[in-house]
Amino acid sequence: KGMLIGCALVGVIVAMVMLGTYIYLKKHGAEFFSGLMGDFLNRALAQSTLSEEQQKAIQDQFDRVTEKFKAGEINEEHLTRFGDAFADGDLFHLMILEYVEEKWIPDSGLTEEQKANGALEIQRTKRGLAEGTFTRDQIVYIQKALPMETDAYGNEQLVQEPTDKQLSDLIGDLKIVNDEAEIPEGEYRVDYANYVREMVDEILGEETAPIDITPATGEVMSATADLPSASPALE
Repeated sequence: KGMLIGCALVGVIVAMVMLGTYIYLKKHGAEFFSGLMGDFLNRALAQSTLSEEQQKAIQDQFDRVTEKFKAGEINEEHLTRFGDAFADGDLFHLMILEYVEEKWIPDSGLTEEQKANGALEIQRTKRGLAEGTFTRDQIVYIQKALPMETDAYGNEQLVQEPTDKQLSDLIGDLKIVNDEAEIPEGEYRVDYANYVREMVDEILGEETAPIDITPATGEVMSATADLPSASPALE
């Protein structure tokens, strides 16, 4: 039940890119972007493990982009970069790992010690992604470590109910890449609201004040490690 935060949104973004984002947005405009994509975002956030405060702050950043597009202050290129940041950046991987940590591990049959160690390894991986420590090859390794299954249409997707062995193997693979990248040990929590805020700032060429939301533990990281190239001039 319920895939994970961001799956629906990223699926829409990838579909838009494949169809030709510029042409589609020029035809359908902000009404499509703010309506359909907003609906997918709401559903994704509702399935997430984020607090209501974090969810609202992320929604506010989405609204910030759509309102500027409606007002003609940004163009289709900015919306494409916004989509690329979700589909191609590290945010989606962070969301998946958040779900694994908050849903898969607690519901598994692993021992309490295995669960605790597994959560810490996932937090190390999130830290590496958040701080831009991993190489591209290491990120691909992380992607391939996630347990996948084939749906009725022959498409690969994240498994709905992983076995304890799949979870144990995933944790082991994450430890390997974490150690290789020399990711520090210890608790680490991601401030997704400010991650998305900084991402939007980068895309729009703006600088806004940090959102006053503190993660449960750990540190707040920067969002701008791996965004598509900027295009500050607005035609």
